[in-house]
Amino acid sequence: MTDRPVYLILVCEGNRCVPVRDVAGEAWTEAEIVARLGLLAGRLRKVEGIGRAVVVDRRSGRVVARRRIWP
Repeated sequence: MTDRPVYLILVCEGNRCVPVRDVAGEAWTEAEIVARLGLLAGRLRKVEGIGRAVVVDRRSGRVVARRRIWP
């Protein structure tokens, strides 16, 4: 078993969050996951999404990064 963080990508509006991707077993660094979150937020802005994209470390519950989508 590895001590590597297991990330969960969510899209949230207010207190409601929808899981978008569980990044378990993938060897992404925290910097890579934050960069990918920025790309996701950009795509969601193009389709007029609202809320924020969030990355959470599933084991600790720590929010690693968040990006506002709109407004």
